[in-house]
Amino acid sequence: MPKKNYYLSILYFLFLIVNIVHSKKDCPISYCGKNKSLPIHYPFRLEDTGQKGCFNLKCSIHGNIPLLNFPSSGDFYVRSIDYLVRTIHLYDPDGCIPGRLMNSNLSTFYPLKAVDGYKNYTFFSCPREVIVRSNFTTTVDCLSNSTYSTLATSLLLGVEEMRSLGCNNVANVMIPVSSAVQDGYYNVFGGDLVFTWDANVCGKTKCRSAGPKVKVILFWFLGFPVIVTVIPLALIYAMRYYEHLKRSRATRARTQEPTVRQPSRPPSRPPITTTTHVVPQAINNEGCTDCIPIVVGESRRIPGPNSTTCPICLEDYRPRETVKCILKCRHCFHAKCIDQWLRNHTSCPICRNSAR
Repeated sequence: MPKKNYYLSILYFLFLIVNIVHSKKDCPISYCGKNKSLPIHYPFRLEDTGQKGCFNLKCSIHGNIPLLNFPSSGDFYVRSIDYLVRTIHLYDPDGCIPGRLMNSNLSTFYPLKAVDGYKNYTFFSCPREVIVRSNFTTTVDCLSNSTYSTLATSLLLGVEEMRSLGCNNVANVMIPVSSAVQDGYYNVFGGDLVFTWDANVCGKTKCRSAGPKVKVILFWFLGFPVIVTVIPLALIYAMRYYEHLKRSRATRARTQEPTVRQPSRPPSRPPITTTTHVVPQAINNEGCTDCIPIVVGESRRIPGPNSTTCPICLEDYRPRETVKCILKCRHCFHAKCIDQWLRNHTSCPICRNSAR
């Protein structure tokens, strides 16, 4: 990596550290009872805690669940608050949100607002004997009974269809909508109400609303310069050091002599005193002018680079047997074997040196 980019990364990292040191402190966090999974802080505040915020929450009777009150609709339970994307999920413990919204208009409850706005729904009450099979309406089970069925629609075709069946118009309600709206009608009245708020909804504050997700993002944001600079540099230096070690070992291997490991020898036997007799020149030495005849002793050991076996016939030497050894190379053979060999050749059968 060029030195210029490396220094810029260091300056960028120091700038972030200074910025965080002098930034706002995190807002105080409160909880309902032992429910630590749902922190409450700016822009929400828990009653009687002295927190800063503009949305008042209170704890349920059991003290573990936060509640948010809407005028004329009562208290809704808080399922979750996402401070990063600024959304709050509310639900009705009785599972009948439409019944809670029949006599209220949540579109006027500023500064909270529906994620995807509001939609006007018309509610109808139809006798049970009227069979409604429509793609423009949905049945609200929590408002129905054994005598009447309650249906809702946001489409003009659905309204006309309900009137033609003799159903009674019960109410027109502005329903907060989100991803629950499909094919033109609100089909999951048992779902959550999802609201959002603006970033500066409560005006300027002296604290920072940094939830757990924000802290995680800040951590990775600060660690990014380290990841893109220090770790690649460390890997490069590690690879170079490894290559240096390989070259050093190869150089030492070329300069040092290889150590030849001698084969282990079996335990030596007690020496046997034998006498190897050198036969006088009177013994026939024809065929090999540079050979010397030797009589094998009791140990059958032959002087020079020889074993106890004739290399030509591969038979063992016997005591008091005469062998012939070539003077130039000191290789020995049966006398008959080497004489027969030298009738057709002029060199030693083993090393090919001249034997004449």
